[in-house]
Parts: sequence; C-alpha cells; structure tokens
Amino acid sequence: MSAHGPMPRSAWIFPALAVILFAATTALRFTFTPSPAGLVFAAALLVILFGTVFAAVHHAEVIAKRIGEPYGTLVLTLAVTVIEVALIATIMLGDKPVPTLARDTVFAVVMIVCNGLVGICILTGGLRYREQDIQVAGSNLYLTVLIVLATITLILPNYTLTIPGPIYSAAQLGFVSVVTV
Repeated sequence: MSAHGPMPRSAWIFPALAVILFAATTALRFTFTPSPAGLVFAAALLVILFGTVFAAVHHAEVIAKRIGEPYGTLVLTLAVTVIEVALIATIMLGDKPVPTLARDTVFAVVMIVCNGLVGICILTGGLRYREQDIQVAGSNLYLTVLIVLATITLILPNYTLTIPGPIYSAAQLGFVSVVTV
C-alpha cells in the first residue's frame, strides 16, 4: 500500500471502460443515431467520460502530492488543461465546422470561473467564517492574469485585421501562444 492509500477501483475501471468502448465503436464503425438506444448509449458514454476525467485528475493529484509544491500545482493545472483542450478538440472534430467554437467555449469557462466558482467560494466562506479576510495581493494577481488572458484571447481577435473575421493569423496565434505561456 502506498502513502496515499489504496487506489480506488474507479481510477482504473473507468479508463479501461473508455478504452474498451473506443475499441468497440471503432471496430464496429458505430454511428450515433438520435433514437432511444442512441440516447442510452450517449448517457452511458457521458458517465464513462466523467469517470475517466475524474480518474485522470485522481492520478494527477497523486503525482502532485508526491512531488510537492509548487510543481504539484503545475501538474494538476497541466492535467486539467490537457483534458479541457482534448474535449474542445473532440467537439471541433464534428461534422459541421464551427470556427468560433473554441473561443466561445473558453469564454464560457472564464464566465463560469469568474461568476460561479468565485461566487460559490465567497458564499461558502461567508457561511462558514462569517466575516472573511481577503488577501489583496493574491486577488490582484489573479484578476490581473485573468483580465490579460481574457483580453488577449477573447477580445483582441475582434480587432485584428490580418485575416477577415475575429480570428488570429498563424503568426499572431504563435505570438499569443508564446505570450500566454
């Protein structure tokens, strides 16, 4: 037994189910149809997807605890980012091309984090501790990074003139990628 306790069954069952499901749908050339059986399949797929994501985060947490701070936080951040990018890329590989889907998805994530997560934290902190202390330096850093990244990725593409439409050219995208990292 390791220092963090035994590995939960779900940490290996859901990834194994995902691999088996992927192999079966690929081998059988399965196509989704909006029928009752298709909806049951989609619901099962959603359960397996969430289970696999939570299993991946569990493994990243174990690694993060082993290597400690600050690298553990980076491992967790990288794991969640890879999962999010993979999900967005999978959605974008659909039948109909939607060039603004990635931007809209990132915008939705920013709004959920800003409004939802911060609101829940403030509410639970207020209920638990009543009056709270705020770390101004940490809040300023968080908001500064969030505002800069949101502006570069969500607002600035509307004002670039290299390519028609609210998108970056390849050179601009490379620059933005380097700047945001």
